[in-house]
Amino acid sequence: MDRKVFFAEFCRYLFYKNQVIVGNILEDGKWIKIPRSVFEYLKGHIDNHSTIRQILDEADSEEEYKFYDNLLRNLFLIRSLRFEEDMLDFKLESLSLDLTSKCNLRCKHCSTAFGEIPNIDLSVEDMKRIVQWAEDKKIEKLTLTGGEIFVLPDIMERLKTIRRIFSGKIDIITNATLISPSMMTELIKCVDAINISLDGYDKQSVDRIRGKDVYEKVISCVAQLKVLKFSKISLSMILTEENYKNREKFIHLCQELDVKPMTRVLNPRGRAKKNYEELRITNDKIVYTDDELEEIKKNLTMKSTCGAGNTTIAIYSNGEVHPCAAMDEINECVGNLQDLINEKIKLRSLLSDCKVEYIETCKECPVRYFCSDTCKAMNNTIFDNPQFRKERCKKLKNLYIDLVWNE
Repeated sequence: MDRKVFFAEFCRYLFYKNQVIVGNILEDGKWIKIPRSVFEYLKGHIDNHSTIRQILDEADSEEEYKFYDNLLRNLFLIRSLRFEEDMLDFKLESLSLDLTSKCNLRCKHCSTAFGEIPNIDLSVEDMKRIVQWAEDKKIEKLTLTGGEIFVLPDIMERLKTIRRIFSGKIDIITNATLISPSMMTELIKCVDAINISLDGYDKQSVDRIRGKDVYEKVISCVAQLKVLKFSKISLSMILTEENYKNREKFIHLCQELDVKPMTRVLNPRGRAKKNYEELRITNDKIVYTDDELEEIKKNLTMKSTCGAGNTTIAIYSNGEVHPCAAMDEINECVGNLQDLINEKIKLRSLLSDCKVEYIETCKECPVRYFCSDTCKAMNNTIFDNPQFRKERCKKLKNLYIDLVWNE
């Protein structure tokens, strides 16, 4: 009761008419809406470094005392308040490791444009050094990706080596077109989960995005993995103009295959940027059902940044270290493999505020944290591009004002 209270490092607030929303933009994004007069009372005390006792002692009645006591408890629960000595403590939990920049496909929506960038394989020696570093740091999950990792002729030997060194969870991301039946028995001994990019719900829709015969190869691969009793399989689909109306068909396909469905938002970088006009979902075609609106409202959060560079990092096949696998621009590089191993990269310093706080047209928006994506890479792409930013605003601002502020 006698400890001083502070707003948490990633607590933010939004104002609209006589109401205020208080929430945390980094962790789970939970938020509370309160009258502006209540917020101003609390903020005045917090700015003066008051204790909980001092805040509650000014209550005019028992009812008001209970109200503020309950409010303070809830603000602590949603990580918007902290005591003086409480600070965020980040632990590096996951590492994304690109084994190669080569890929056998030329997908229209690829955010990296594999096939148009230099082909570089991570050397086996560097791979071992990285994996041993991850093991020594007690990193919980290692995600192996590319390019397409199965273009590597020695991929199975690499996977066996990684499994021998690393005791945590190993996931792979693949298009599954190069996984042969002869690999599968050994493959499932080496990995804990297989994440397959499909981006459609039938042969025709997949052909348009990924090329011919991809659909059949993926379905066959999943079926054979199921025969071997391997269950940790997911299929993903990037939502585009062509497929977003049929997302229920994609989910139904995943249910039939008994795999986890994952839908993702188009990130207009790389080849996806070149094909953006063809791929983007046009604003005037989005119509939400009442059930969808209710689901959106139920899941609305203020989470508008992430732990990239703090709880997760990525190492590319050329040895560059980036905050995450999606932040692949040269200006997003934070060092190289040797810097990381020698602890010259200070991960805590990479934590940044939300992008919308620096965009002039967004600064005063009453739903800016709800509009923001939870992914730093996506936010950099969208909010640094006036066209993408304007389209997102047109699509989401009025919707969120209605849902958040009950207008």
